[in-house]
Amino acid sequence: QYADAESIRLSPEDRAKTRDISTPIKPQWLMSHLPDLFPLGTRFLADAGNSMVWTTHFMPSRVDHSLGVSRGVRTSIYANMEFSPMGWAIGASVGVAAANREHPVVCITGDGSFLMNGQEITTALAEQLSVIFVILNDAALGMVKHGQRLGGAEQIAFELPRVDFRQFAASMGVEAYSITRPEDLLCLDFSMLVKKNRPILLDVYIDEEEVPPMKTRMKVLAASI
Repeated sequence: QYADAESIRLSPEDRAKTRDISTPIKPQWLMSHLPDLFPLGTRFLADAGNSMVWTTHFMPSRVDHSLGVSRGVRTSIYANMEFSPMGWAIGASVGVAAANREHPVVCITGDGSFLMNGQEITTALAEQLSVIFVILNDAALGMVKHGQRLGGAEQIAFELPRVDFRQFAASMGVEAYSITRPEDLLCLDFSMLVKKNRPILLDVYIDEEEVPPMKTRMKVLAASI
């Protein structure tokens, strides 16, 4: 059930990206540093699309497909490898937090997924649940965009409007932060934020030109044609 993400051999270029503190924020840097910001036992849910591939490839922890407890490792990550529609992790994060309030939950999702299901953040607010929503904001359906590029297909129907999710959250009374630089993330006191028993939204503006690690997906799609 567990796959040790640290055993994935990163290329020298990938390793360099995990240390790259330039802006826009590199998804590789974000995922490699995110677990260190949260306390032991934090549950991470990676949504469908680029959120899943960035998280499972670069987050230095163990991937738990059973959604079990931390079992002594720093973080427990759940990534749905079966039927996983866009946005499933948003509602699931609320449910996981409600089932066990002892540990915070981090939902890693994309701007496309959040536009579909983001209103569920109000449930976390109403139930006073500690859920941190990390939105990978690149104004696109990222997996569609990069999949079309890698496959040499027509570039169509992947663009999204640039949404300010901090204002979106504020309109519903949810505390939120715009993260445009690594420093914006590192200066936050997450030990205090997770104790508030309420949702927090992080609108993270990632480098939209970074190609996600989706070679396996491309091989599967090519084989099905």
